Amino acid sequence: GVAYIIFTSGSTGTPKGVEIEHRSLMNYIWWAARVYSSGRPLAWPLFSSLAFDLTVTTLFAPLITGGRIVVYLGDPGVKNMVVLKVVDDNAVDIIKLTPAHLAMIRDRNLEATRLRKFIVGGEDFKTELARDITKAIPHPVEIYNEYGPTEATVGCMIHRFDVDQDQSASVPIGVPAANAGIYVLSKEYQPTGPNVVGEMFIAGDGLAKGYFNRLDLTEERFRTVTDPRDGFSRLRLYKTGDLARWNSQGRLEFLGRADHQVKVGGTRVELGEIEARLLKQPHVQECAVVAIPIPVGNAEEGAITRLVAYYVSSKPLTVAELRAHLAEELLESMIPAHYVCLERMPLTSNGKIDRASLPEPTADSIQPAHEFAAPSTETEKALAALWCNLLKVKSIGRHDNFFDLGGESLLVVRAVARMRKIFGVDVQLRNLFERPTVAELAEVIDGMRWVADSRAASLSGGPREEIEL
Repeated sequence: GVAYIIFTSGSTGTPKGVEIEHRSLMNYIWWAARVYSSGRPLAWPLFSSLAFDLTVTTLFAPLITGGRIVVYLGDPGVKNMVVLKVVDDNAVDIIKLTPAHLAMIRDRNLEATRLRKFIVGGEDFKTELARDITKAIPHPVEIYNEYGPTEATVGCMIHRFDVDQDQSASVPIGVPAANAGIYVLSKEYQPTGPNVVGEMFIAGDGLAKGYFNRLDLTEERFRTVTDPRDGFSRLRLYKTGDLARWNSQGRLEFLGRADHQVKVGGTRVELGEIEARLLKQPHVQECAVVAIPIPVGNAEEGAITRLVAYYVSSKPLTVAELRAHLAEELLESMIPAHYVCLERMPLTSNGKIDRASLPEPTADSIQPAHEFAAPSTETEKALAALWCNLLKVKSIGRHDNFFDLGGESLLVVRAVARMRKIFGVDVQLRNLFERPTVAELAEVIDGMRWVADSRAASLSGGPREEIEL
């Protein structure tokens, strides 16, 4: 029978009730108690919502091992801050939380903490954050990365963080939990090899019964298929929508959501890859990269998709610093146009980054990569005004780069068409690519206009000086 139903909106935003049966719950709890408690009674904090499956671990694991539950009541007006009280009270041995929660306590004084074990789940867990926690605590700690969608009963993959071995941007999600089968499949539903990206599918005793009163969705996401490994046996698989790959050590690496791949300027971009690189910047503590449509030019010209990077940093950073850091590993098409510095990331009630609550970027959020120098010539002023209108930027200096400000292929075509109309010369696409700053391009345009004026004068039949030969 069904033990509980948890409603989750996932990546679609539409709530759906996930039905978890008693056998699946017991399979997970006995495994979690053995791995995390080692059969010993520990003190666990209960601070997250009962509607969040992270709480399942905290609620049941101590009950079957003779442990203790310390209940914390959150302040509705200060969402997610209760985790700080848990740490400050220093009354528990183990805590399960999201990466966003862990980032909140990173700068706390943890030298005298009683905590010995951290179970992290719910979102991509960055290696740098795990390293920061191990450095902040003087005694040995165990940090586990537990992966699992609600549809697989809390957790189905686990990896214990190793400060020496784990060098990737994200902590691996590791190996399957008890009685779980993990498949990484290609678009043709064939198993992928090591270091080859595919979509994750889950099998085993932890799979949910389905979605409450949603037979259509259940049949779409839970499928009984021929086992891709042996080609003849039948098994039930859950389609996660998550991208992953097996690394050379046989550990699974989470690579983000399949629906977090977006097209920007005709190029497919993985948002998680940008976030991972941004977090390697020593002073960036948290970040989220989203793709949003931003109006360009006049209303009738519609909108283009731009990348926006939201970040929390330990010290002020310039856009030039951020762009230079990203450009070391990423293609130009993957470098965000907007950078928005936040005091803290907005979180959902479950402690995950609330992407829907991130503020919309404004003209001020496209910051110049250089110290501002006002346009000096009439051509520079006209060119800067054109770019401001097209790129929706408040002000543009003479040394600012069209592409650094969010210009991309579609906008290049529009910009060139407008420049031809305004300046009356045959500006080419390559002119903008080769001379992308206001000052450089204005110089090219002035040169074209001088040539055009000289040619017009020579053809006008003005006074001529005859030279006797």
